[in-house]
Amino acid sequence: MLPYPSVLRFMELLTTDASVDQERDAVLRALNRGEGLMAPERVGSALALKVRNVSGGTIRSFRRFPAAGFRLEPGAAPDSPYVESGRTALRLSYRDPVGSRGGNAEMEIRLDLFELLQRFEQGYRPSVADLQGQQLALAVFKNRLSAVPYQEVLLTTHGHDLRRIHRTEDSVLHMEELTAGPAEDGQESNGSAAEGRATDGAEEAAWR
Repeated sequence: MLPYPSVLRFMELLTTDASVDQERDAVLRALNRGEGLMAPERVGSALALKVRNVSGGTIRSFRRFPAAGFRLEPGAAPDSPYVESGRTALRLSYRDPVGSRGGNAEMEIRLDLFELLQRFEQGYRPSVADLQGQQLALAVFKNRLSAVPYQEVLLTTHGHDLRRIHRTEDSVLHMEELTAGPAEDGQESNGSAAEGRATDGAEEAAWR
């Protein structure tokens, strides 16, 4: 039995020379679970980054970064024929998809972190030892990402109820409830649900 069940998939990803969008989405879902969201499929194709922990607070807030700005690809291949100098990590990077506001963040995903993210996606809750072991890489990435401009915020009280606040180009703030979609019944999300939009019948409020 392999100590890392995901090692074969990890090695397969290291051998490609292209961006792996499907695996990128899985990594983002895993990170969303790691942030404490119990229904990451409602977030849609995006990463939800928890703002901070407030003592005694009843509402948690998350910044939402669209998946279009993320890219998952193998790390740079060293110019050497020896196995010891081969690729050892994937690289997850983010650049503002609009391109006009700037800002970027990068994180190397080595095998141990990749394995932990695979467990996150399956619903595993990290132990203290897990968090301590991978805290540095995740913390640096989150700190860099928190400095990048964002246009959307998610609000929740316990991780299942989600409300989305986003600003449109006309500087109007919209708030809508992200209700349960087909993905929570064991099906793949698509259409507006996949993009983290409100489902039919949900009320929306707007402020200028």
